[in-house]
Amino acid sequence: MNSTGWRFSNQNDVTKTITLASANANAFTAEYQLSSLNKAYIRFGLSPNLEDLLLRGQAGLESEIVSSDKRRVSVRNTFGSEVVRAFVEVSASAVINDTASDLAVAGTTVLRRNQAQTHQVEVELDGSSTTHIITLGFDDGIDTPNPDSDADGLLDSWENSYFGNLGQSASGDPDGDGVGNLLEMKLGSDPNSSVSTGLPVPSVLSLTSEGFTITFPTVTGLNYQVVGTENLTGTSWPNIGLSITGDGQPRSVTDSSATNSSRKFYKVQISTP
Repeated sequence: MNSTGWRFSNQNDVTKTITLASANANAFTAEYQLSSLNKAYIRFGLSPNLEDLLLRGQAGLESEIVSSDKRRVSVRNTFGSEVVRAFVEVSASAVINDTASDLAVAGTTVLRRNQAQTHQVEVELDGSSTTHIITLGFDDGIDTPNPDSDADGLLDSWENSYFGNLGQSASGDPDGDGVGNLLEMKLGSDPNSSVSTGLPVPSVLSLTSEGFTITFPTVTGLNYQVVGTENLTGTSWPNIGLSITGDGQPRSVTDSSATNSSRKFYKVQISTP
């Protein structure tokens, strides 16, 4: 045993390191290194609730669920209100071989449940000089809904509330007000109304010996940058001070370069991280 867990090796140059989980953890990992081999097949037996399996057989054991990317397989056992799910997850360098066959028994290995009341899972490791990470664990079988199921940066609830579908994009601007959907969502404005932008209205104090001070409200997590110019006909708007990350409170920036200016124009640019 080394500092990271138990370490095993065999004559085929396959090294396995098992990292022991803490007492309250629901999973542990096994790392495989293939020194001279290009491919290896590892089998696991999933027993979500061994006590119930031994007492009632497979009455509460459900069919396995394999993810579309072949990198996770899970099986649940239900007994009354008690639900236990066992799962195997693999890193990008490995896949679940859900069409594996067993020479002794017709049919797929994954679907076959043997006399030890375990659910057979075969993992295919491909590539030497690569660390293949396999995680085995248990949970209560309840999946927390993904708040952004289409991974476009917009919350499903927000898209459905304003558009009735998930067909929007983060950069889309359906109301044409120049504020994209992602920023509209962060600012709490209506993406279907060009008069509802949620953009902050900065205030500028009179010129003092220290310059102009620009104050503006912020939204937590958004980035704010004050820019300014003395000539609206030009295209240059230099930054005034550093970028500020909003914390929900008003923030101020002083333009010390404006001490000799008779007038100056400012904008507050907002962006998402």
